[in-house]
Amino acid sequence: MMMMMMMMMMMMMMMMMMKCEPAVQLFTEAVIFISSLQSNEHMSMHIFHQNMSFLIRFELLFQINFHQFIHDKEAVQVFKTCKTTYYRNYPCYKFTAPYSVEVLLMFVDYKIPKLGSNTFNPKLTHIKGRCFGPLVASSLADVLKLNKTITTIDLGTASLGEALEANDSVITINVSLNRIGASGGASLAKALEMNKTLTIIDLSYNQIGDLGASSLSQALEVNKTITIIKLNQNEIGDLGASSLAEALEVNGVLTSLNLSNNYIGDSGASSLAKALEMNKAVRTIDLYHNQMGALGVSSLAKALEVNNTIATIYLGWNTMGDAGVASLAKALEVNQSVTKIDLYNNRMRASGACLLAKALEVNKTITTIDLSYNQIGDLGASSLSQALEVNKTITTIDLSYNQIGDSGVASLATLLETNQTITRINLKYNLIGDLGATTLVKALEVNKTLTALDLEKNQIGDSGVTALAKVYLIVKGLEANNK
Repeated sequence: MMMMMMMMMMMMMMMMMMKCEPAVQLFTEAVIFISSLQSNEHMSMHIFHQNMSFLIRFELLFQINFHQFIHDKEAVQVFKTCKTTYYRNYPCYKFTAPYSVEVLLMFVDYKIPKLGSNTFNPKLTHIKGRCFGPLVASSLADVLKLNKTITTIDLGTASLGEALEANDSVITINVSLNRIGASGGASLAKALEMNKTLTIIDLSYNQIGDLGASSLSQALEVNKTITIIKLNQNEIGDLGASSLAEALEVNGVLTSLNLSNNYIGDSGASSLAKALEMNKAVRTIDLYHNQMGALGVSSLAKALEVNNTIATIYLGWNTMGDAGVASLAKALEVNQSVTKIDLYNNRMRASGACLLAKALEVNKTITTIDLSYNQIGDLGASSLSQALEVNKTITTIDLSYNQIGDSGVASLATLLETNQTITRINLKYNLIGDLGATTLVKALEVNKTLTALDLEKNQIGDSGVTALAKVYLIVKGLEANNK
């Protein structure tokens, strides 16, 4: 309690000085106060835990101009001893400590950019923090309306919506992991309709649901600046996906949409697919770990047949099966934009891999493909190997967890003897034994492009490991293998 009273007295003295001292001195006092908190972590954490409303843990990043010597040597020393980083090629000084709310607001206040002269002009550009209530958020929102230097906010609150309507400097905001719900999503959506500077917004892990997604959809129909939006882990289902699809039909600036780890099924996927047939801006769409089956993926595949802007699509951890893979394979035969595709854990078997292999024989754009956690087996591996003998663009392929044995690896080894584009292959957690390892060694002795091979957790014994050790290549995971 005594420590807390001492710190509060320090705070009151500093606030009194703010009314009568020159601007540089005010800033110096605040910096010295913060530095004292950093140097006494025990006291900082004690107050932090005892009274959350008094001190809040924030990370502040300042740009400071040191063109000439600063007369206040104590302030100079504080800045030179704190952690230095760089942002856009400018030296920045980072403070991380439990900050008093008053100090934070003084830093953010619009008067701060006017502090000092050309020799000492601190500019707060980043704020990062968590765990503060509506009163602090409201105060912060008030000063943000006039602040012109902050470009990145990572505070985790929906209470900043009103401030963002007026602020014209913030370009990135992260409010993830806060359970803001549909109402919080609606608050931020309202701000996005007015804001003209935000380009990146992270709303992941917030339980906004279909209602929140609908509010954001309305905002994205009129917003002309946001290029990246993250909505992963938000309990968004088919209705929310359909609402967002309506926005994609008219939005021409959004380039990346993350909807992973939600509840989107075939109906929502079909709505998104229809929008992507018309949309010419989205380059990355993430639908990883949803509830899409063959029907929904088939709709997305049809969109890929006509869409020539999407470069990366994540469809991992759905339930498309071989039927869904068949639709995608047909689309990839004609698509000319996709460079990376993720089909992780989609119940693909050998027949699906064979159809995909046929598409890869003619596809000229894909460079990275993830087929891990499926069941393609030796037959699937053999079909893909034959396709890659023709394909000249794929550089990275993940075939881990696919029940591939020595027979499948023999086909891959034959491929590697002549292939000159593949640089990375992941074969961990398969059924490869000493025979397969020996076959790979013969191929690696002549291959000049492969730089990384992951064979972790196969069935390779001492003879296989010894053979592989002779190859001058990064062969990962050999020490963890067991027979």
